[in-house]
Amino acid sequence: MVEKKVADTILQSNFTVEAGGAKFNVAPPRTATIIRLSELVVNLPMIDSKEYLDEVLKKGRNAKVIGDVFALLVCGEIPPLRIYSPVSIFAHFKRAKRYRKAKRHALYRVTPRELMLLISQILGRQEISDFFTLIASLRNANILRETKTTPTTASGQQ
Repeated sequence: MVEKKVADTILQSNFTVEAGGAKFNVAPPRTATIIRLSELVVNLPMIDSKEYLDEVLKKGRNAKVIGDVFALLVCGEIPPLRIYSPVSIFAHFKRAKRYRKAKRHALYRVTPRELMLLISQILGRQEISDFFTLIASLRNANILRETKTTPTTASGQQ
């Protein structure tokens, strides 16, 4: 069982999650998906953990982004339409329709607990640690190295 999960993660094979009676094939992780996920998470409301009931009731209406988060994790980021042929336009709208269906399903048919478990399960397979490593290594490569300097004296009165 564990070996199959490791192999599926390494090979980036699709897996299926069940949400509220419907099955969704989860897309393999892509860099654009993780970047878009970061943009969506910023839009989630901050909730104080001490008074969570009041906070959820006040700010819950701003949490519709959770449907987008689920749909993004299931469908992946939809690439922009670049080739305007009938086949590519049809494929683009088919992906967008699948995204909207997953979002509606997450918001209207899935309990908050089930949604939390599904998002956690999908995030566990999204290779976020690899993305973090990529960012950290590129950031370190960008740091300017100290160059050899010659001593200088300041001009002025001594």
